[in-house]
Amino acid sequence: SGTPGVTEVHIHQSVDLFKDSVAARGGDAYWKTSMCFVAVGGVLLCAVMFDALSSAKERIRKISRAFRSFTLLWLAIASLCGVVACLSITRAQGVKRHISMFFFYGIQFGADSEPEQSRKDLVYDRYFTLACVIGTIAVVVSAASLLLLNFFGPFQTSRQSSAASMSVGRAHELDHLKYYLMVSIIIHHVCYNTYVFWELFEAIGWSHFMGGFAIASGYNTAFTQKKLIPRRLARVLNIALWYYWNQMLCILFVEYVAYPIAYKNYNTHEEAEAALDFAGYGRLTGLKEFVERLFGGPALQLWYLQTLIGWLLVAPAWMQLRFPILCAMAISLAYPYLDIENSPRTTLGYFPFFVLGASLKKHRYMDHLLVTGRDRYTKMIGAAVLSFILALLFYCPYSIVNEVAIFGRPYATYKEQIGGAPWWFATGRAAFIGLTMCTTYAVCTLMPSYPTYFSRAAAYSMVPYVLHEYVCILQGAMGWYDLKNRYGDGTDISAGKQVGALVMAIGVANVLFYPPIASVLSHLAMPPVGWMFSLGKPKPHKSGKTGSKHPA
Repeated sequence: SGTPGVTEVHIHQSVDLFKDSVAARGGDAYWKTSMCFVAVGGVLLCAVMFDALSSAKERIRKISRAFRSFTLLWLAIASLCGVVACLSITRAQGVKRHISMFFFYGIQFGADSEPEQSRKDLVYDRYFTLACVIGTIAVVVSAASLLLLNFFGPFQTSRQSSAASMSVGRAHELDHLKYYLMVSIIIHHVCYNTYVFWELFEAIGWSHFMGGFAIASGYNTAFTQKKLIPRRLARVLNIALWYYWNQMLCILFVEYVAYPIAYKNYNTHEEAEAALDFAGYGRLTGLKEFVERLFGGPALQLWYLQTLIGWLLVAPAWMQLRFPILCAMAISLAYPYLDIENSPRTTLGYFPFFVLGASLKKHRYMDHLLVTGRDRYTKMIGAAVLSFILALLFYCPYSIVNEVAIFGRPYATYKEQIGGAPWWFATGRAAFIGLTMCTTYAVCTLMPSYPTYFSRAAAYSMVPYVLHEYVCILQGAMGWYDLKNRYGDGTDISAGKQVGALVMAIGVANVLFYPPIASVLSHLAMPPVGWMFSLGKPKPHKSGKTGSKHPA
């Protein structure tokens, strides 16, 4: 202790997954919070059923509306039970890890590596049977609901939905959804220093944050042409130029702003560099290294711009497939089994959501979903679904990092996370994708269907996305991320600091979204590059596009 430099030891230990679960670390307070969410969800369900059955005059029509709205609940339950069933197997098999422990002046923190399963046989815990039974019932009920709604006269709603869809107009729900998702992503990043709160919020984020944002990006993409026409290719090149511009700014900011500040706030250069390690950059050694970083891996949040470029290039041909969503799902489920270095894992992991958004736009499925989502019953069911999901997360019996993350992280293979790749992992991943889609739609049903300040501000969504990470870099440089509490004994930091981080994150998001400020900062984050292309006047495009000023 007190010796400059870093020492490293390797420890082989078995991770106690129960002690690492939210339920074990949250205690009675989280249990009471979970029960409150269960009660709210139950009250909403009872209210829908009571209202549908109470009116004798319009009983058939109201029951039909309720029946259609309850389909969202059955699909969410089926997906959730699929995830829990696979988590129960992971818990029973256990995990061992070789942990690299580093010591800075007596403060230890570590990084997991070389995980392996403690058992290889198919075993499961006490939640497996219950999850399978409830999940099977939910699947059967979901299938029966869809059949009744489409083929049984009294419950058939497709014709009415098609007629009503002609008056849907602009999808203001998606504009509000983009604003909400972006603020949530910023909260997730700025509140990184907390422990129980951050990991709980991370699980909520996996459930719909980036998946929902990818759906919105796919919906905002035009597919009226079947090939990469010059205008579309110019749009892709615009994003590529913006990507490399922001990559350069991030490299220079870390080198010439963050490191000088960090050296003044930490005792040694080693501690300062460890605090900024999440930025992915050490000190520059010369022009060659600068060029390598510029054309190397994306810095921090810029992975999404890189991913968006790949999606836009592939989309025109992909959307001509007979079953584009199923094909994208197949690739997304297969890639975690492939241990290939430098593979576009995140691009493939989120690809089904982008294709789903594009399909909603191309085939006008979104019109039907919006009509259903604007129904009062669907809004109540959506709120109930979110309440039940929050109830489970607040008292989750499984580890967020070591278990839930296996199916939620789109950027890591199964072998990297748990040391093996059983066939049933694909089931858990598919269920998690289904849960993400249900959660995103449940959130969308609660969004206003009319224009507001938030829907207009959402046009600048890429400005806060690109620029908020500079705040996170400064947090690390100024010592905000406590190494001892974050990487040491695992205790949570003070409640006051958690609340302060949350307030700061919301403030940063809303300042960057404020249109007068965002319109100025957009020249920094997304500088105008259209002058570089010589294109004719675009033809007017008739669609339900949400009208974002930026491509995502």
